[in-house]
Amino acid sequence: MTLAGVLNNNESALRASLQAEYGIRLLLDAGGRTEPGRTPRELADLVEHLPGGCALGRAIGGDAAITTEAHMTRAVEHTIRMTAWSEAGGKGKQPEPMRLPRAAGEVAAEQAVESAKASAWERRQARREAASDPS
Repeated sequence: MTLAGVLNNNESALRASLQAEYGIRLLLDAGGRTEPGRTPRELADLVEHLPGGCALGRAIGGDAAITTEAHMTRAVEHTIRMTAWSEAGGKGKQPEPMRLPRAAGEVAAEQAVESAKASAWERRQARREAASDPS
């Protein structure tokens, strides 16, 4: 994701992440300044290397939403479940790793599809009611 894309879609999460991780205030006035002053290239580098689990990562979703520690904890938890399953004779369904939080773009796209389906259903229902109305 580009700096411009992050600014357009997740400005508040970016602002919170820069403040929390680097102590940089993002001042989006006409000049797009930061305190202390940073060039757009420096700012882009800082954004690219924000740690997983920061506010921006959680807003974006997917792999960026989880810290390294959470990834490691999830791996240990899965190993424990796999060991227990194996010790029990491997009966039943094999445990699967927990899913990562879905990317925000995927969720938004799915919501748009569901909203379009709901609108189409409402239109069909309105047509059916109008066709069955004897008056």
